[in-house]
Amino acid sequence: MPYSLLAYQAEDAKDVIALFRAAVLAVDEALYPLAQKEAWASRATPEEWADRLNAQYVWLAKTAENLLGFCALNVSGSYIDFLYVHPKAQGQGIGGMMLAHMLDEAARIGADEVRARASLASFPLFLRYGFSDDGADVRERNGLLLPFHYVSKALKPTK
Repeated sequence: MPYSLLAYQAEDAKDVIALFRAAVLAVDEALYPLAQKEAWASRATPEEWADRLNAQYVWLAKTAENLLGFCALNVSGSYIDFLYVHPKAQGQGIGGMMLAHMLDEAARIGADEVRARASLASFPLFLRYGFSDDGADVRERNGLLLPFHYVSKALKPTK
């Protein structure tokens, strides 16, 4: 399936939020039970995300017709905020392609390290791309605790 990586535009917000919710709700229930996934997905509101998306480098993996995934890197290049792939597009290398793109951009910006909070679902991908496991933790969402891992990777800036 041919796709392109394009810069996020404000008019993409509704599709990005819909993809986020679909991706979260499709996570294997062995990793996060339905109640945890619903709490996680509930944080995606247009009001909460508008400023957050507009204040970062955000890229969309798209075909001519469909949004397949999105990712976001903070402006200093040191933190990956989002990395999500639509459930129907998972397993096709899109997440890895977006992660590699963000690592290249972070190095270009001059970051010497990139960090992220990886969900239990994305944690193996980060490890495959050379990230270190900096420890497990939990976040509270709607009274539920969602486990994740802190991950980091040293970079060689290309600036």
